Amino acid sequence: MKFDAVIYIFDLLKSLVIVTIPIWLPWYMRKRDERIKPKVYHDNNKIFDIDKKVQKRLDLIKAHMSSQRCAIWLFSNGGKYYNGLPNQRISCYLESNSDDYQDLRKDFQRVPTNILGRFVNCLGGDVHYHLCIDESIYDDDLSKLNSTYGVSGTAMFKVFNEAGVWAGILSVCFKSKDRDITEGEIQYLKNQSREIGNIINYIE
Repeated sequence: MKFDAVIYIFDLLKSLVIVTIPIWLPWYMRKRDERIKPKVYHDNNKIFDIDKKVQKRLDLIKAHMSSQRCAIWLFSNGGKYYNGLPNQRISCYLESNSDDYQDLRKDFQRVPTNILGRFVNCLGGDVHYHLCIDESIYDDDLSKLNSTYGVSGTAMFKVFNEAGVWAGILSVCFKSKDRDITEGEIQYLKNQSREIGNIINYIE
């Protein structure tokens, strides 16, 4: 009788293990891989060198365009909401500002892209750049934000990584309204956004 009870308990435990394999096996495999995978140490010197190169180029762009602010914004993966929608984020990576313009970087880190709305949406699809010579024509959160920071006109250009994936935005901001941007300046900013994309391709 006792022997039958032991067999029954053993069979019950075996069935329980088999039934729960889909639950605990992926967790075990993930933990095993984390132990095996070597820890990656970022090359700080390389990152600082990239920052210096990008900062120098932003300073040159600001001077060439006679703008008040020039910044690079980069996308990052913010995971997903519980309903499955992606929570993509964007950060001000580096900037070059006139003396009378306050820095944005400390206030704009990992901001959900939908908060900035038009800043990202206007560059959707095959659009590679967007010009707005008068922000006051819009009645949205971005226009109000630009007004708060003393921006009346903007030029935005896509920045791609080496795989051709849209990775960020080069933004050039002007204090004055109706600041015409010539075809030559558009080509100049296209070239600069491409060069910056080449610089910021960090490889471990």
